[in-house]
Amino acid sequence: MSSVSINGFGDDLCINDVRIGDLTPDDHEKIEKEKGGQNYAPLENVVISKVKDSSTLIARKPHPEDVSKYIEEEILDGLCCYSAVNQGQLNQTIVNAVIKHLQEEKLPTVPRSIRHKYMSAFLLAATSITGMDRVIPKVAGVESWELSFKICRRWGYEVKGIPKNKAIVVGATGNFHGRSLAAVSFSDDPDSKENFGPFVPGIELVPYNDIDALEDLFEKKGDYIAAYMVEPIQGEAGVIVPDDNYFIKVFKKSKSIWKDSDGYFDPTIGLLTNAYGLGPNKIPNYSINIDSLLNYTGFEKVNLVNNQIQMKNGMFLDFNAIAKGYAVDLISEILIENGVNNFLIDIGGEMYANEINNVKNTNWRVGITDPLNPDKKNNRIFLENKAIASSGNYRKFLIDPRTGDKIVHTINPKNGNANQTNILSTSVIADDCMTADGYSTAFMAMPLELSKMVVQSKPEIEAMIIYVDEKNEVKTFYSPGFEKLLF
Repeated sequence: MSSVSINGFGDDLCINDVRIGDLTPDDHEKIEKEKGGQNYAPLENVVISKVKDSSTLIARKPHPEDVSKYIEEEILDGLCCYSAVNQGQLNQTIVNAVIKHLQEEKLPTVPRSIRHKYMSAFLLAATSITGMDRVIPKVAGVESWELSFKICRRWGYEVKGIPKNKAIVVGATGNFHGRSLAAVSFSDDPDSKENFGPFVPGIELVPYNDIDALEDLFEKKGDYIAAYMVEPIQGEAGVIVPDDNYFIKVFKKSKSIWKDSDGYFDPTIGLLTNAYGLGPNKIPNYSINIDSLLNYTGFEKVNLVNNQIQMKNGMFLDFNAIAKGYAVDLISEILIENGVNNFLIDIGGEMYANEINNVKNTNWRVGITDPLNPDKKNNRIFLENKAIASSGNYRKFLIDPRTGDKIVHTINPKNGNANQTNILSTSVIADDCMTADGYSTAFMAMPLELSKMVVQSKPEIEAMIIYVDEKNEVKTFYSPGFEKLLF
């Protein structure tokens, strides 16, 4: 994912330095056509900026002096607390947004048939963050699932070359994807399907978490399979954690690194990353008291019992610091299982090198980004049957418009701070990339001397840490094993 700069509100809202209030109707039309999915035909040359004395954000409009009381005591929770990824009733971020709309913008819910200034902002931000060419916003999970279902079928016909009307989309048993006809056709729940047929053809189910059954189906009908669609986190079907090869493995590794790092690596910082605008919620909420969020952090409050997560209500888990490393490991395992032995995998700087570069008949050579000059790679190492992961705050950060301070994505879980420390970047070498990824993140938050102690106590990892000393000079710490790999 790429970074995006979002600042301001209303007409002063800026997306990557594009001020929304400066855009003309022609500009909005151009953005819609270039970055939006063309699933509707909006009115031409009409851009809604503000609607006087109107709001359909809530059931009835209160007197301006009663807005705060109304929001806190009477607002109807008509969307949240229903499905899997809910925001929670009276989530402060949502409350603040609603209040701001009511008091300052007075905006209604605008249909997609009319261009709105915030739609242009959304498209600019969403395409920047995802790296995608176009984005189609949806209001419900089932809409997104249904769109994915159709895209998979079309890809099967137009790209894979599946014969017309022969495409198969594979799902897992026990699923709940929504209540559209295609989603119901995907279900194996009798209560969901009774008296709704005939159903959408071209669907086959395999037992959830049964890799052998999935492989068997692909062997038999792979030429006709357009996609395998599965959701571990669902609405009415709940959260179903797969076997050790998936989430449990990530959870246990996270627990181990959390203990080794004295709590500086902590996946429970999800609420903090959102508050700073560094998580899924990309807009900072400066009104939130960071100290109050610390009541909902601490990996000691989270346990896994019978494959079910047990944690304090209101906590938000964020495994972003270890996810890319785990993805590298999974791809590595697949390649090796299929007889591919000479490869280098790179997902956003997290890497695994297996055996050698058989094209050049040499060890894999990896460059490490200079945190002071991200366009250069000042350290280069040989890598063989090892993983490396690097962390730094030189790309992913925000600027606090109130103070001008740099808000970095590495958050100290002890105090909730997201300020730049004397640690500029870290790189860790390990046998697997998930381990390397987790420790490289931990060392960004940890005091330097504590990081050195951890590296010295764990022979299975090697590290390089670039930092600024007390004389404001840039220095580099190398573990002995890391230094030997430099060239």
